[in-house]
Amino acid sequence: MDETRLVLVLNRAGQWEDKSVDISACVADPAGGQVRISYKAHPKRLYPYRQERVRLLAAIGTLNPAEVQLRVGGRLLPRADSIIKFPGFYLVLARGARVLYAAADVREERDVAFASGRSAVLDYFRAVAELVSVKGDEGRSVLAGQYRYLTRVPDVSVLAAYLTPGAPLAKSVLPGTLIYPFGTNASQKTAVEQVFQSQVTIVQGPPGTGKTQTILNIAANAIRFGLTVAVVSNNNAATKNVADKLKERGLGFLLAALGRRDNKAAFIATQSGYPNWMLQAARPPRKRYRTSTYA
Repeated sequence: MDETRLVLVLNRAGQWEDKSVDISACVADPAGGQVRISYKAHPKRLYPYRQERVRLLAAIGTLNPAEVQLRVGGRLLPRADSIIKFPGFYLVLARGARVLYAAADVREERDVAFASGRSAVLDYFRAVAELVSVKGDEGRSVLAGQYRYLTRVPDVSVLAAYLTPGAPLAKSVLPGTLIYPFGTNASQKTAVEQVFQSQVTIVQGPPGTGKTQTILNIAANAIRFGLTVAVVSNNNAATKNVADKLKERGLGFLLAALGRRDNKAAFIATQSGYPNWMLQAARPPRKRYRTSTYA
């Protein structure tokens, strides 16, 4: 089968369907404004379609699945066997299945570790970690163990910018109006704004200057914008301080104290659902339909 060509048919729901594997013949009739298609199930019968309901597409390129993965609607797709680009669409072949995605919903993520120079730097970091990292209970390097999970480095990540000499950190616009439910001052407000406009933000200050307060406001805004937040530290006291502040405001249900296996088990065992006000906020508003009578 020629994977470099697609035959798409617009269904009644207004969606383009990939019929390429089902079609035995496709004949265009520009004069009649139609495209006649015969299917493998009924090869002797030609089905007429209006031209605007059929798209005949030729591939404009292919992507190397070892170097590129696709993110669709915020979800990273598993590694594919083949990725073919068409005008307005991506065709993904994986494990014998084929799935078509609209290009508007797709973002390409390239693995910068695929480049030889950057992979050499990562190999150097791994070798150093084996020598200098803190050892765990079994005498293995803790940091080197984490490097083993690092199988890819997306080009949109902070690490990708670090591995690319001269690459600027990404900038973005504020996703919306920021809120400060834990209070703020001028410098803390600037720090929170910077977090949502820069790929990396470093906030530092002596004890008592509001770093925890700033973290809480960052977390509140991230949740408001539908994001997730990982609060990490080299000691448990710092993360517990943030968790306690959230619990004091009745927001403990947003927390998942992870890390150790027993923490994960305790989190899952204590889940009892969302507060009523969260469920009410999640309910869509009732729709009202206006009917009209025509004579």
